[in-house]
Amino acid sequence: MRISSAATIFAAFATLFLGSAVNAASQAATASHQAEPAITATATPAPCAPAPVADPFKLTFDETVQVVNFDKGNTLVGFNQTLLFDLKGDLDFTINVPVYTLDGSTSVGDLDIGGSWLALKGNNKYLHDWTLTVNGGMFLPVGTEEFRSENVVPYIGTELSCKLWDFDFKQSVEYTFVGNGYFMPLIAEKTTSDILAFGSDLTVYKQHDFTIGVDLDQYYYVETGNAQVFLGPVATWKFGSLDLNASVQLPIYQDSPKYDADVVCSVGFGFQF
Repeated sequence: MRISSAATIFAAFATLFLGSAVNAASQAATASHQAEPAITATATPAPCAPAPVADPFKLTFDETVQVVNFDKGNTLVGFNQTLLFDLKGDLDFTINVPVYTLDGSTSVGDLDIGGSWLALKGNNKYLHDWTLTVNGGMFLPVGTEEFRSENVVPYIGTELSCKLWDFDFKQSVEYTFVGNGYFMPLIAEKTTSDILAFGSDLTVYKQHDFTIGVDLDQYYYVETGNAQVFLGPVATWKFGSLDLNASVQLPIYQDSPKYDADVVCSVGFGFQF
């Protein structure tokens, strides 16, 4: 009877212990399952977009009307249509087709084919960011006899662009090899003298896309000794891809072979494709 009672008590304790152990093991398994970090899906990175391909060139069209009033009362009107191909930013190619009207005659003038190359650039405390461009080309004789040169007329030049104090400045030099005869619009006739030209452009006011400047243009006829010097204001305005410009130049010195220009007025526009 005692053995039976002890066995009964032992069995009861064993059952209670095993039940507690199973319950603890179950709770531990549940806690371990809950403690495991959740597995999250990793997003596959999107492929990088290809870098934009730069345009091989930029095309610009300019139309400029130049009116030259001479002291004899006659007036020359020139319409200049220019296509500029900008190649990779440091090389460009231009084609200019002028049309002249003088004393009742109207005709196409010499075809101007040229280009320019950005040869040097740099930065210093005097000129700030500066560039030096080399340019050249030729006038091909086309049109009527009055406005057509007697031969192919080559030219070569250079231009320095920089900043003087707070002003943008450009200085150009150009030499034209005339040969047997070249129609020069600023004297309204042909000349047989080579021409050395200097151009000085100073921007005195700049606000956003609007500028006002002063241009000084000098022309020296090497063989004949004649000269023309003009000075006047110029204004430019850029609106998106559209450029507008206008200038008025007055003579400050002239020694022309036939006609002296009283005033030279220009207005033009250009837009980029």
